[in-house]
Amino acid sequence: MSRLEVHQQQSNGGKTAKRTVWHIQYMHGLTNTSSFIELVEQLSSLRDMSQQEGVDETASLALNRNLPVLLQSPRGTEHCGALMLCDLMIGAASDVPPSEGGTMRPGLANDSVSDPSLGPGGLMANAFCLSKMLHHLRQQRANLVPDYQMFTFVYRVMIEYFGRSRLI
Repeated sequence: MSRLEVHQQQSNGGKTAKRTVWHIQYMHGLTNTSSFIELVEQLSSLRDMSQQEGVDETASLALNRNLPVLLQSPRGTEHCGALMLCDLMIGAASDVPPSEGGTMRPGLANDSVSDPSLGPGGLMANAFCLSKMLHHLRQQRANLVPDYQMFTFVYRVMIEYFGRSRLI
């Protein structure tokens, strides 16, 4: 993992703005759910740390609070799609009150977009429907989680993750 700070100097000599971009290298295949859960948790930790560090950074630049991450992997879109789908599912489900002792991060539903493709209730109503979330992602970028094997891998990751969090 590495961190890159991008600085933007305003043309009129005004204040310099900076933004941090995180680079994560994931060189494993998508066969081991435990190593992929570590990647999902690493992304969550980065998000939490960046939100604590970067409140002034994002407020001063009027930027959104989404963490810019560059994921480098041998299979490109497939791994990124699996990571996005897992992160979106966990973020949506985390607005459901966790069981006592649960370890899930705070929910992101308030930051989510409302999209008619998700059907009635939007994101939260489909928090546990992988196929609808995947359909929503594919409308924005084709070939995310491109086949049944990848879909079942994401499904297994979610079962293991929520099992660890004591939600199932």
